[in-house]
Amino acid sequence: MNNIAIVGANGNLGRCLSNYLNNNNITEYSSSPNNLISNQYLLDKIHNDIKKYHLIIFLCYSTDSNEQKKIEILFKKICLSSQAVMLISTFTIYSSYQSRYNRHKSKLENIIKTSKKWYIVRPGLVHGLRKTGINKLIHKLRKLPFILLPGGNSRTGVVHIEIFLRRIKEIIEENKFNNIYNIYNEKLTLIEIFRLNGFRGKISFFSKTYLKPFLSICNLVSFLIPAIFESYLNLVGMKNLENLNEDVVINQKCNRKYFTKIVFYDHIHIFKKTNKIKLYNLIKNLSTSSQLKDYLSLKGSNKLLYHFKIHELLSLGN
Repeated sequence: MNNIAIVGANGNLGRCLSNYLNNNNITEYSSSPNNLISNQYLLDKIHNDIKKYHLIIFLCYSTDSNEQKKIEILFKKICLSSQAVMLISTFTIYSSYQSRYNRHKSKLENIIKTSKKWYIVRPGLVHGLRKTGINKLIHKLRKLPFILLPGGNSRTGVVHIEIFLRRIKEIIEENKFNNIYNIYNEKLTLIEIFRLNGFRGKISFFSKTYLKPFLSICNLVSFLIPAIFESYLNLVGMKNLENLNEDVVINQKCNRKYFTKIVFYDHIHIFKKTNKIKLYNLIKNLSTSSQLKDYLSLKGSNKLLYHFKIHELLSLGN
């Protein structure tokens, strides 16, 4: 792999990506360089180094308006070079809620298209790394008995960090420029994402009738909304993804894990007094012969009937 620069290397994805691509041809740039990392430099130093690299991977972003302008100016200079540039953008660019983060990423996407050789990568909600952003918020809420979840049926892409990193490496090796990649394993609703993160309580959500005016109000006062809640509103506002240009990464291991955790926490919500060890082992066994998409398609009484059958199987095992 030729010389690569990672700009924004101290963020969660940047750190993971640098470690995954781990080789002597990678140089890192950060607004706050880590003195313990020998090949990491201050962000501004890349101005003099651009021509060294065959590929510049850009993960730098901010929610602060002044910092955003500096980042956009830096990115314009990078994109004026003849070097290949990869922007790690966001899947929530499709959201009808226009957060500061989404508006910033949209500007960066427009800038990169002025480059001769570019890739735009839009990963779904990345999980499997330490609890940050929306995953951190869900982790804190997971033990509540009840939650009101506006837009609970909004659907977004999710991707495991290992799958995301593997796909980035493949894209680099394929060397096909001027493409947009939407990377995810599965499309899940917010309710299913909460279950995947261990929420076992009752979930109620707004009707779609009220969702549009709710998001309109949020858009008007977005400057008052903390970044962590904007992460949630980005997911609430996700539009219909059926006609999306897809780069789905099929991974049976991940799908079995999704199936096991979602069905497990759904079942605990319905049958609270359950032997959790036996339940988990039973559902894990079911995951080898059941499809996640078939379970996710179950609604209302059909889903309830499915869990009654699991309950019967547990009773037979006693």
